[in-house]
Amino acid sequence: MQRGKNQMKLLINTCCRHPLFERRGDDLYTNVTIALIDSLTGFTMQIEHLDGHKVVIERSKVTWPGARIAKKNEGMPNYENNNARGTLFITFDVNFPKGELTVEDKAGERLESSVRFFFTLYAAMLSVVFVS
Repeated sequence: MQRGKNQMKLLINTCCRHPLFERRGDDLYTNVTIALIDSLTGFTMQIEHLDGHKVVIERSKVTWPGARIAKKNEGMPNYENNNARGTLFITFDVNFPKGELTVEDKAGERLESSVRFFFTLYAAMLSVVFVS
């Protein structure tokens, strides 16, 4: 092209899908699989964000399959205002046992404690319902 003439520049921006996160506007969505025991007893975990920082997730109550939590200001930067960030939505999948539990699994202390915790929690919920 000659100098001084109108020139056209073409910018091609290709994007591919991320294996863990999906962007919708300023918000990010991801799925996390947790163990059945953690779904009953609660858990603390970290997710590595796109920029490398760790997002801490803590649950102290029962987490059912499909439960979703939102972490404000952990999404993507806003196009117009880089100081504003979207929300990170985390959906939980629960990894249930694939078949029958073995004798060792049934006798496991961790399983017993989680079942005890679950029934204690359930009994407490019932007492709140009947007392109210």
